[in-house]
Amino acid sequence: MNTENTNISLSQADELRKFKDLLDEGIISQEEFEKKKEQLLNEPLIKEPEDPFKLKCPGLFFFWLIVLIVGLVYITIKHFFKEILLMNLSSSNYNINK
Repeated sequence: MNTENTNISLSQADELRKFKDLLDEGIISQEEFEKKKEQLLNEPLIKEPEDPFKLKCPGLFFFWLIVLIVGLVYITIKHFFKEILLMNLSSSNYNINK
């Protein structure tokens, strides 16, 4: 038997014992115990691994994406207007050395 499966099964059994103790102490009702028992027994023994590429904080990702896009647009516009200004100065008769 796989050690991971054994650990998970023991974990489920431990959880079930905890809820049985709560039932015996009168803290939860028989109905609540049965519901939790059904939940625990229907859980898969092997849990799906977490997706490593899943974004933990998508809002932060989009914030930095917008910052990057705004920065690139700013640099592009600044460069574009600098080129236009230089073209206008070079095409005019304005002499900087005067």
